[in-house]
Amino acid sequence: MSERPAQPPTLGARVSRVAVSSVLTLSGVAATFAALRLAEHHAPLSRLWGAMLGWWWAASLGALALCALAFTLEVRAWRHGARTQLDLAPLRKFFCAAVLASALFLAALQPFRRLYFELSLGLAAGLFAALLVCEHTLAPRFSARLRRGADLALFNLCLSALVAEFVLRQFALVRPSQLLAQRDGGAPQSIRLFGNPPGMVRYGFACNSGGYYDDEFRARVEGRGLVVTIGDSFSMGSVPHLHHYTTVAERALRDVDVHNVGAPGIGPPEYLHLLRAVALPMKPDAIVVTIFVGNDIKFSDLRITRTDRGLRLWFDRDNLLVWQFPRRLLRLSGEAGLVGDAGGAPLVSGEREIAAAFPFVEDPALEEPGLTLEAFLRIERARALEACRVPAGGFAALENALLEMKAECGDVPFAVMLLPDEFQVEDPLWATVTEALPQADELQRFQPQEHLAAFAAANDIGWLDLTPALRAVEPDEHGLRRVYHLRDTHFNTRGNRIGGEQLALLLGELLRR
Repeated sequence: MSERPAQPPTLGARVSRVAVSSVLTLSGVAATFAALRLAEHHAPLSRLWGAMLGWWWAASLGALALCALAFTLEVRAWRHGARTQLDLAPLRKFFCAAVLASALFLAALQPFRRLYFELSLGLAAGLFAALLVCEHTLAPRFSARLRRGADLALFNLCLSALVAEFVLRQFALVRPSQLLAQRDGGAPQSIRLFGNPPGMVRYGFACNSGGYYDDEFRARVEGRGLVVTIGDSFSMGSVPHLHHYTTVAERALRDVDVHNVGAPGIGPPEYLHLLRAVALPMKPDAIVVTIFVGNDIKFSDLRITRTDRGLRLWFDRDNLLVWQFPRRLLRLSGEAGLVGDAGGAPLVSGEREIAAAFPFVEDPALEEPGLTLEAFLRIERARALEACRVPAGGFAALENALLEMKAECGDVPFAVMLLPDEFQVEDPLWATVTEALPQADELQRFQPQEHLAAFAAANDIGWLDLTPALRAVEPDEHGLRRVYHLRDTHFNTRGNRIGGEQLALLLGELLRR
């Protein structure tokens, strides 16, 4: 008796097989690409990760093996008549693997780095292949109802997380707020995210209605000059407002109002936005932008492409609203009553009151360290590596941003005030930072100052480098000039006084033009 001929696969089955084979092929390509990138960067990663690199190699090669095994099992299952109808289970597994791998990346590999993301593609491919292998080997031991229930539960959980993120982002477009701002969502969102709320009290002084660490900005007064400075956390101030460098400069100039605009954690793209949106509408006589060697040079070295910026919006934890939104709510609830309006903390004015409330202002010996020694040195070593060995063309993004700012200013005099990092001022710190770095011979301690000074001169940009004035301070018996807070990386009162005096000299030159 002849055997009944095998029934041809339905259209749904053919669609399922094409979809699964396509996704598995894509996964194999991703795993191969990740392994090649790992091999390409093996030497620097071995110095960075040490023994952990071996685990990465094991995971990468394991992902390749799992992709090959999953493809083999799928082909064998098709030959035995599997997936005879439209089957979306493998595609659900692919979606779940992508979401779970993204969650692992967001939890363990932050902040976002393009190389880390590319290596993680291999892990995502391996996870998807592992889920398919389990379907063919382990899953048959459990009931179909249990398998389907677990499959749908995992899919719904992953889908809910993605939908929640999408909803929060859409709500942020309709109702922008600090709670829903993304770090890479553009300059306005960054400023909203890191800026202080209006009225927040810092060192006994209430920020103005714009959240800036200054008195309420007033319109131009007849017979008085008007200058706007723009910066990051140095503008926000780590000293009482009376001692801030903009206040020092204002007192020295007497007939000039110096408006201080800035927010912590921002950089050149946000400076440009503040120049357009806040500074220029005031119709100032001059504008000064502060550039901090410690982190504004890093901006130029990153050279973030449009693709990287898009990836960061989804794969940098600072941009993930389902992570940040509840944390910000908890932080605000913990801060309720402590900050937020002028009545939430005591206001202090006058030199005597300030000295009594903040005794470390005049006596650095009374100051508590802002960071542990290990954390402080880790920050300073990273900054030295980023700022003191910038490759050819590595300043291009910063230079372009400064040129754009100058063009926006038009006839308004524009200048840059360069703030050195502490390792460029304190010689003992530089010795400590470099002795632990194998790349110390590659570091040029004052490379940013030298390069940017030449750039400013060539492009008719006003220039003030605070490094010489800060280094001119006579060192104490320990060889320290003590112009920064103790393990804090920001100017103390002495550093602000020197900065304010130098700023007054610069503004005097700009206003005489």
